[in-house]
Amino acid sequence: MYDKMNFRVIYLNKKYRIIADELQKCGTVDQAPLYIRNIIKRALSLRATSIIVSHNHLSGNVRPSQNDIDITKKLSLACYHMDIELTDHVIVTPKRYFSLKEKGLL
Repeated sequence: MYDKMNFRVIYLNKKYRIIADELQKCGTVDQAPLYIRNIIKRALSLRATSIIVSHNHLSGNVRPSQNDIDITKKLSLACYHMDIELTDHVIVTPKRYFSLKEKGLL
């Protein structure tokens, strides 16, 4: 499980209670595809009002890549248009994490 990038989505209701916690995609050693349309579609089907997304970095470096930042902005915009809050995007390694929201990138 930790030899590939994994992308998770946590779907929350209006009280920020977890509705679903799902593995969206497993990727290769350096990339996990993110399908914004599928995330939005699933959020709507669950009647989620917010989501938290997370993925791992196998390198141990928690700093977001430019691609991480770009896809977060695209997902945030898509969520905004569907009245869904993108609460955070968290990058994790076995020892550390990086919250794009905490660092002002969301």
